[in-house]
Amino acid sequence: MHARRMMVMSAAAVLAGATVPAPALAQKLLASYPTLTTAAALQAAQAALARCQKDGYTVGVAVVDRGGQPLAVLRDNLAGTHTTQTAINKAATAVSFRTDTAEIAVASQPGKPQSGVRQLPNVVAIAGGLVIRAKGSLVGGIGVSGAPLGTSTTSAARPGSPRSMTRSSSSSIAQRALAALWVAALLVACGDKVPPLPPVAAGESILAFGDSLTFGTGAAESDSYPVVLGKLVGRTVVRDGVPGEVTAEGLARLEGSLDEHRPKLVIVCLGGNDMLRQVPDAEIATNLRRIVQRIRESGSAVVLVGVPRPQLLGAPPEFYDAIAREFGIPYERTALNDILYDRALKSDPIHPNAQGYRKLAEAIAALLKKAGAVR
Repeated sequence: MHARRMMVMSAAAVLAGATVPAPALAQKLLASYPTLTTAAALQAAQAALARCQKDGYTVGVAVVDRGGQPLAVLRDNLAGTHTTQTAINKAATAVSFRTDTAEIAVASQPGKPQSGVRQLPNVVAIAGGLVIRAKGSLVGGIGVSGAPLGTSTTSAARPGSPRSMTRSSSSSIAQRALAALWVAALLVACGDKVPPLPPVAAGESILAFGDSLTFGTGAAESDSYPVVLGKLVGRTVVRDGVPGEVTAEGLARLEGSLDEHRPKLVIVCLGGNDMLRQVPDAEIATNLRRIVQRIRESGSAVVLVGVPRPQLLGAPPEFYDAIAREFGIPYERTALNDILYDRALKSDPIHPNAQGYRKLAEAIAALLKKAGAVR
């Protein structure tokens, strides 16, 4: 106790004796980050509870902030007394591990390396806890408790999903669950501003730069996203994807592509192969930063497309969002994640089919229009 008091007193003395002006000191010591509003949390909890009641389930629902603290808690009057705390713990578990609890349940099964997490206090490794993200940042979590094990608690957050689902499909439903529920609440709570892009004139080109996702593996060339995007926006979109390419290889060939095509705008979609080869995140991020920086130095504008992690497909790593914020560029975060969680939109586990590529093209086209690059 004495040692702890001395540490606190020492820290206070350092701050008190600091010669840095107060505003500058505060800027260095304080961090700002997005989080949910109470109004948005309550709206989400009400929507989830209404969904479960409609399906005939009596549940407890909790929405927590990014620190795992409850913002809104609701319980059906017929739900068991345990459901309130279980819902809070599910939501907090998802936030703590930055992963939906359906995925944690699979990864922590007995005999697996992560099985020990089930022994941690208040960890609930059962489907029904979802992370909430907005504009690439973790802002909170939602938990539902009281429905039968499997998919009901996980699908409760997505209005309109079928009531009858197999347990094996619950993970993919969980990852897409927030799309419908949060689209209105989060846009209001966290904003939906897109960094502006310079207009791309009719005679100027857009360079789609990436790997097999840009090449169009799994579909005909005419169905690849760059070809479809060109038709949607009425501009020349150059399809410059190299299957199997990692970010270091993309960086090495970037200069030649820029010199050859001289694009007004470059869409960068890289990183999936790095993750498949377990390249460290820091190295992937460094390469992507250099790619974005070089494109900007060439005079071209940049759009970044996030690629979800192949092993969990929970979401693109947060370095994509960090790079987009750092350079102030538009970022398409959700499209590929949603596509690769829908079997009907995939040709294999890591590639879309023709329909999936069309949805990717549509998402990017919408982003370009919102940013002012095309009308």
